[in-house]
Amino acid sequence: MKDFMNDFIIDETTNTLMKYDFPFTNAHLGYLLVPHFYYGKHIDSIAPYCFDQVQIETLVVGDGIKELQFRAFEHSHCYNVELPNRITMNEYCFFDSRLQEITLPSDLTAIETSTFSRCMKLRSVKNYAAIETIGDQAFSHCKQLRELRFENLTSVDDAAFFGCTCLQEITLGNNLEHLGGDIFYGCDDLQDVTLKGSFDKLEADTFLEARGIKRLTLSTSADSLYIPPHCFDATSLEEITFLGDYKPIITERSCLPDNVLIRTPFCSPAMELGYYYPLKAI
Repeated sequence: MKDFMNDFIIDETTNTLMKYDFPFTNAHLGYLLVPHFYYGKHIDSIAPYCFDQVQIETLVVGDGIKELQFRAFEHSHCYNVELPNRITMNEYCFFDSRLQEITLPSDLTAIETSTFSRCMKLRSVKNYAAIETIGDQAFSHCKQLRELRFENLTSVDDAAFFGCTCLQEITLGNNLEHLGGDIFYGCDDLQDVTLKGSFDKLEADTFLEARGIKRLTLSTSADSLYIPPHCFDATSLEEITFLGDYKPIITERSCLPDNVLIRTPFCSPAMELGYYYPLKAI
């Protein structure tokens, strides 16, 4: 039987796996482990386009490997990828790949720019509880994702979920400070959004072209929350829940749809919105 370990091409000066050079074109493997140490050599990082010539059902990156370089899995056909703790994922790491499921390191705190952009088959992201920041277009055009719940986010950059057409529910919290623009652009199935943290404003284009959104929950520890005019013009927003003791700052009626239902605790500063919109105390 052939020893597939010989198909690992290593740059020994940098301990980088340059290529998995499988001998058969368009080969299909059920399982592959990329080890940190074998045959007296080390693999510390994985180079760009390393797996673009083979289909792999499950690929496990071994403990001790420290880095997935820029575009490491771009265009790859690795369907299920499992990553170890203490590994760095660089920008465009899985860009335009056929990734379907990924298990992230439990200590990963940042998803960089376009890490999963155009992963149109990605349907499951596991082990993301520690994520604090999400970069520009990190999940853009991930057309199979349906639900995401980030509990420790502080920042979400522009177009992070742009074109996630099957996304139905998302929670971004509990420490959210910054929201970029076009975050939910083209998320036509997205109906429920929850934002939690200390943010004090929404950007004018945060919800631009988030046409499916019906229910929004805003919870912040800030003293006030500025909602710009026409912020929800291209949505289907039916109700908005204000949780907390902050005062919503609304300068004109166009800040919210005319018949949107305001839900807020009794005696909350948001109760004042009942002068202009339907109100329900919760």
